[in-house]
Amino acid sequence: MPSGELTAQARSFLEQRFARAADGSYFPHQPLGGLYGDSEAGRPLRLARSYRLLRWIEALEPASLADLGAAEGYIANLVRLRCGCPTLCIDLSLEACRRAAELHRQPTVASPLQSIPLADDSVDVVLLSEVFEHLENPLQVIREMVRVARRYIVITTQEICMSRLEQTVRLRLRDLSEPHGELNWLCGSDLHSLFAGATASAPQFRRSLRRLAAELTEDEAAGHLRWLATPAGRRSEGIIFIASLDGSSVPALPADADDALWHMLIEGPPQAASSNVNWQLRDGTVVRPGDAVDSGISPQQAVQEETPLRHPLDKAGLDRLSRRLDTAQLAGPGLERRLLSMLVRGMERTGYLTCSDPLSVRRDWLRRRLFPRASTTAETGTNLSSS
Repeated sequence: MPSGELTAQARSFLEQRFARAADGSYFPHQPLGGLYGDSEAGRPLRLARSYRLLRWIEALEPASLADLGAAEGYIANLVRLRCGCPTLCIDLSLEACRRAAELHRQPTVASPLQSIPLADDSVDVVLLSEVFEHLENPLQVIREMVRVARRYIVITTQEICMSRLEQTVRLRLRDLSEPHGELNWLCGSDLHSLFAGATASAPQFRRSLRRLAAELTEDEAAGHLRWLATPAGRRSEGIIFIASLDGSSVPALPADADDALWHMLIEGPPQAASSNVNWQLRDGTVVRPGDAVDSGISPQQAVQEETPLRHPLDKAGLDRLSRRLDTAQLAGPGLERRLLSMLVRGMERTGYLTCSDPLSVRRDWLRRRLFPRASTTAETGTNLSSS
């Protein structure tokens, strides 16, 4: 039975992560300033995922959207800019909610996601993006999403395995002492198995070796990002998953290019116009644009709840995935963990062989890793000579 301890550890970590420094500075988690602004690493992949996610959310035509694990409100701000619908940010961290309220004038609520502080059927679309992998008792979060959403739930996670063997190995190697670590690894079919109704999914982006903004010039940025955002079969990573809750079909992910969205993502989106919509929580609290409200729900209380099953959730599918993700099934210290670690490192190396970058990119990537000093010297020499 989940205890809430892992969620409490994650909350403590996130409160420190999203807090302002003593000098008042703040380092973004999401690419708020676009491809070349300050934020955590992996900006090209994040922008490619954001592009595909936004195009699909637009196709859902949401009347309202709640973003769970919203961090500083980056995706919610994009949804409001593109769709014009009211959005609500919910995050485990109160500091993250303060950033979303401050930076984007979002209405925000701090709460464990296992107990969403909204009434039944109160939001058109509920989004959980790059959060599922970190959750203690993640299937309770899905039960809550289905309770709160009227039409669709949307889930994205990059932690998708290529085989059941890889999933088994990664699950057994989980480190429960790592705050906000990856607790849940999925295969592509796992989320579909949870629902009896209409579902659809698509990869997030191509598997690529070129992940850092520093490796992209401004001239090639737009072309490379478009390339990343056109996944090719098994040479791709992550999943964007949508389940319909009202019996309707899931619209297709638009295939046409949207240059305006690319420009907005690369340059960094502006702040959307403040919504005049107030949100009412289940306990009657009213949340206004720019508010950062603490729900007062503890991790221990939230994680141990079990929301009643609703259509179209499938109990058999939930039970199967619950057993698979059980955190009691971990490798012990010693030989087993060392052998499994060697196996997963081998799987990661084969990712180089299955990436879809052009040959020149793969060649340069391999050269930098085999001869790091020579690469650094060559780059320094080039910079000196060009100056």
